[in-house]
Amino acid sequence: MITPNLQLDLFPVNKIDVYKELNINDSDTNVYYEKGYLSFNISENTYLTSPQILELKFIHTLYLKHKNFEIINVYLKGLQKPYAYNIEKVYFNVFKNEWCYFSDVEIEKNNKHEMIDFLIDSLDAEDDNSDIKNLIIRLTIILADHVRSEASYRELMSIR
Repeated sequence: MITPNLQLDLFPVNKIDVYKELNINDSDTNVYYEKGYLSFNISENTYLTSPQILELKFIHTLYLKHKNFEIINVYLKGLQKPYAYNIEKVYFNVFKNEWCYFSDVEIEKNNKHEMIDFLIDSLDAEDDNSDIKNLIIRLTIILADHVRSEASYRELMSIR
């Protein structure tokens, strides 16, 4: 299980700079706040602390990846609020159905193929049946998102 990073910094960052880095705006962040994903109302802030930036980046990355709040709710289930997690240091373990730190596995973060092979090899069809079904569902969603994105790209290119 992972824990939020709530360490405060000496120099908060102007939210406009954060918006530029994440390619986000007030209407996006207001939706995240209204959905209960953000622990703070960003429209009331001019500057953001490190935990607030981590929280915003974590939620926004999940949204960009899935564009579906029901799926985001599944990923957030069981996580401690605020969601101030460094998205670059954690992954969702589909076999355990929980978030883990990359350092929790002995495989380097950048070696995705070895990690996937390791996790697949550790599956037992009988004991891990529901985990395998969940994995298939998630992979199907990822592939469907990719196909939709690719189709949108082709459509956009044909308009030119």
